Amino acid sequence: MKESKLKQHCREYNTLEPEKGRRGPKPKLVPHRELLQAILTKNPNVTLREIREQLPIKVCLQTIADELLYLRLMSKQRSTH
Repeated sequence: MKESKLKQHCREYNTLEPEKGRRGPKPKLVPHRELLQAILTKNPNVTLREIREQLPIKVCLQTIADELLYLRLMSKQRSTH
């Protein structure tokens, strides 16, 4: 008979509290944060498309906008224009 995940978790960690930490894949642009900052320092009015052209990996515009918002390098208002 298969043990439930809840019972297994309780047995392994001696608690019913959920595990802490981030789930899911790591953000793609984490290794390129310095490059993003350099691009914006060089040209503060650069567009998301222009940033994407300068990156060594392929990502969608929303991924770039999300990373810039996370780094507080772009305001929410600017990201919608």
